Amino acid sequence: MKKLFVVIILLVLLLPLAFAVLSGGVDSLSGDFSRQNKALNQSLVTAWGHVNGLVGDSGSQQVVKGTAGWLYFREALSDSIHVNSMTPDEIQALADSIAALSEQLAQTGTRFVLLIAPDKAAAHPEHLPYHVQPGNLADTNRARLITLLRERGVTAPDLADVLIEQDTYLATDTHWNAYGAYLAFEAMLSALEMPNPYRFIKKDFTIPAPAPGDLVPLYLPLEKDKQQDLLPDLPRSYRSQRPPRSLDDLVIETTGDPQSPGLFIARDSFGRAFFPYAANYASLLRFVRGYENFLDQARGFDIAVLLIAQRSLGGLQAALFDTGYKER
Repeated sequence: MKKLFVVIILLVLLLPLAFAVLSGGVDSLSGDFSRQNKALNQSLVTAWGHVNGLVGDSGSQQVVKGTAGWLYFREALSDSIHVNSMTPDEIQALADSIAALSEQLAQTGTRFVLLIAPDKAAAHPEHLPYHVQPGNLADTNRARLITLLRERGVTAPDLADVLIEQDTYLATDTHWNAYGAYLAFEAMLSALEMPNPYRFIKKDFTIPAPAPGDLVPLYLPLEKDKQQDLLPDLPRSYRSQRPPRSLDDLVIETTGDPQSPGLFIARDSFGRAFFPYAANYASLLRFVRGYENFLDQARGFDIAVLLIAQRSLGGLQAALFDTGYKER
């Protein structure tokens, strides 16, 4: 087995040279290899991923292979294993800023809620590989921030409490699935002491929909991921003010039942699966990607929601007050 592994690695490493010779020389290997021959580069990355799969690894610096076919984004493991954690001063400064936002919005009649989408390892530690052991959940950036905010009276439900080990994330993706997003929406309404018009339970999520994972292309770019999500029967009851190109549009605005509250939601990519529940619920929804000018944009709405991935908390302070933030 060990000899076979060595032979496979040598073949993979020699493949670029062989391709160059057959194509007319080794000059084609100079410069930016990835840019010059994207197709070949993807073939090499895919081959390397399969080779490493023989020893339970992905071969990618970005992807960690878990058990039962589960994948984890390496950067999103940092908080769970307490690597590069925010300092106490950084957590306190962020809590102060968020509490100030909440207080200012309350003065104009807008209720604020912070939703931190737990990193996948926090919701599904049971599929982590043996060599990755999460630390104490109470010591994560997410938990420390929520504790400080609750002391200040800020509405900030800990979504890990409702998502953990409940089949709420996609196996080959960094994000929650439709059921996980629904539980987050339900937790938001519960924290605001508002009725839930849906009242879905797990067995209501039966409609299959393609959901190829964003982690597969990072180490097997030529492979097609056949993963599916399960959706609930949720008829569309809202109207888009302008047809969106995709759920990644910078701004999406919808109108619905005039008796329902108006929602402003600033979000990152975790907002995609959250959108249907919010749009069908709100009388007016303004759904924006990014957090700049949050206070000014949220004024006038009944509820203002800041939805952010746990791994991105370190950049939230900058995102709220300048334009130097980039989604991670």
